[in-house]
Amino acid sequence: MASVSLFVSALAGAAGGVAARVLHTVYKQSRRRKQLRRSLYVEVRENSEHTEPVATRLKTVDPSASNVVLPKDTVTTTVYTSNAGSLGLLSRDENETVVRYYSRCNQFQRLLAAIDDCEEISPPNVALLRETAIELHESSIEVLCELESNLSIDEKHSDNLEQISLEDEHTTRPPSEQVSVSTDH
Repeated sequence: MASVSLFVSALAGAAGGVAARVLHTVYKQSRRRKQLRRSLYVEVRENSEHTEPVATRLKTVDPSASNVVLPKDTVTTTVYTSNAGSLGLLSRDENETVVRYYSRCNQFQRLLAAIDDCEEISPPNVALLRETAIELHESSIEVLCELESNLSIDEKHSDNLEQISLEDEHTTRPPSEQVSVSTDH
């Protein structure tokens, strides 16, 4: 009888250990997924802030004009590149929109580099750049919406709150310095 209870105890201990290990792995994956979503969200949003004015400006540019100003901005792909092996943590829809967006980023950057290498800017190049910039901006909106649907409100705005608190830390003055009090009448 003692050997049976010892066996049951050992089996229960082993099952508990396996369960704890599985739960810990699930927790770590969930945490990595949240961090990946948030990092991608921040990178895409920052890129979008740069590409939106480019896309807007290029919408109104006449491709045949001789005074076309090419954008000097490039998009960053650091988070995507360094986490490419972890994209499987995202949902299928998220993964597809993220990959599509970053493919457009690469296309945009290659096109900018190719146009920059040309001695003369041709109207077809400008038209292609305009189309690519607009698609990139639309794709950024799509990926932001997809990622937002899986981020909590706190995660979406935590970097804004961090920035505000940093600004407050450097601009807040003691009350005596905030208001000028004159004792002279």
